[in-house]
Amino acid sequence: VDITMMSSGNNQLLLLDNNAKSEDIVDDEERDTFNGLKGLKQSVQPLRRSKTMELISAQPLRHILSLSQTPCFGFDIGGSLTKISFFEPSRNSRWNVHDKVKAKFVTSSTKYGDSGIRDQKLSFPWRNGTFHFIHFQTHRMSEAVSMFKTENLLQKNEVFYATGGGAHKYSKFLTNELTVRVKKGDELSCLISGLNFLLNHVPDECYYLSDPASKKPSPKISWNIKKEGSVFPYLLVNCGSGVSILKVDSPTQFERVSGTQIGGGTYWGLCRLCSYSVLRGDKGLSEEKKNDIECTSPETLTFKKAFELAMKGNAKKVNMLVSDIYGGDYPQCNLPGDLVASAFGKCISIKDPAKSLSMGDIARGLLDVIAMNCAQLAYLNAVRFKITRIIFAGNFLRQNDLSMAMISYAIHYWSQGVMKACFVKHEGYFGSIGVMLLPDKELITDDDDEVNNNNDENTKNNEKSNEVLTTIEETTTQ
Repeated sequence: VDITMMSSGNNQLLLLDNNAKSEDIVDDEERDTFNGLKGLKQSVQPLRRSKTMELISAQPLRHILSLSQTPCFGFDIGGSLTKISFFEPSRNSRWNVHDKVKAKFVTSSTKYGDSGIRDQKLSFPWRNGTFHFIHFQTHRMSEAVSMFKTENLLQKNEVFYATGGGAHKYSKFLTNELTVRVKKGDELSCLISGLNFLLNHVPDECYYLSDPASKKPSPKISWNIKKEGSVFPYLLVNCGSGVSILKVDSPTQFERVSGTQIGGGTYWGLCRLCSYSVLRGDKGLSEEKKNDIECTSPETLTFKKAFELAMKGNAKKVNMLVSDIYGGDYPQCNLPGDLVASAFGKCISIKDPAKSLSMGDIARGLLDVIAMNCAQLAYLNAVRFKITRIIFAGNFLRQNDLSMAMISYAIHYWSQGVMKACFVKHEGYFGSIGVMLLPDKELITDDDDEVNNNNDENTKNNEKSNEVLTTIEETTTQ
């Protein structure tokens, strides 16, 4: 309620501070309101949770420009999926046998092994070539490496550009098995670098939902964000296992300003826990209910199945609505009757949840809770930094139309239509593109890792020695 009642003044501040026809929108009374809010805002120093990070871009698109005559890979090795970006230049006389092998292998099929898939619809032309995108399950890394060796896709001592946690985890394995030189890029730097590249070079990369006032999925509308003059500044809300919120001010500067531990991992974990509870109460259930439980046992409940369950579920069976409390709308606070007052609040009074609720109802309720939490954090940070463009990305939103609709609705509702929740086509592939764009000075090798680890160990030992000396001095003094 407080957020709803406060949003009007904050939105005037946003409108005035975004250089978007503010003179036509704001009258003198509203300008006084804005000045008062701005004075208050300047008197309170925002809490900084991380230092501003800068991307070195003295030579933009260094790798792509220098290697644009030959095919090249970029890898983003995550915990669940490994994403590959492949740049295929127009064929020319500089191609050797290995270049032809790479291009033929990638473009001749859309499936590779048991889990490798090329997202054919995501390919796009750029300058003198084409970008292609492939992903496979990371736990099949050994099979993927065997395929790379069998197909002779990488030459001896060729640079293997990688980012993500797996770039460090599998670095020595890749080096030994493929005889390559692994160069690793910082995950966030690669993420921002790749996203900025796509926003600037793919006109329909960004899109929003046509009916943000609806909680149901609506048609997607492409939005060329660059037509507004610049893609900056914007907030990037990266929804993975957890959630990170980044403020991106320019092509070379970004900052992690917020985040939450409640994300996609929370959703999957709670779905599995809830499925255990449902299984414990399966006595006396109908055959249909038993079949539903068998399909959703903790052992077989994958991330994908959890989303499929939510599609069939009804969150109103678990959530307490405003209408459940007031018998309808609550006009004094402008709260509609179908607004959720308490997530899972109805479960308090349900005598036998196992018989009354399906796993789909629970999954849908959890999905909405996490989506609304992400949206609220994003909205509050947008108000804090006076930004109206919010880009949501991350594996939690990959092919997840339900959460995108809830996020779009929440941002539209709280901002009264001032802010826009945007989504992106090449979700998941920003890191694999970005690692090809970073200059060499921002990439590290295994030798650099060992030096950093030794330095960290020395620092810890020095700190421990200083603590011991301090204790001895204090004891001696006493």
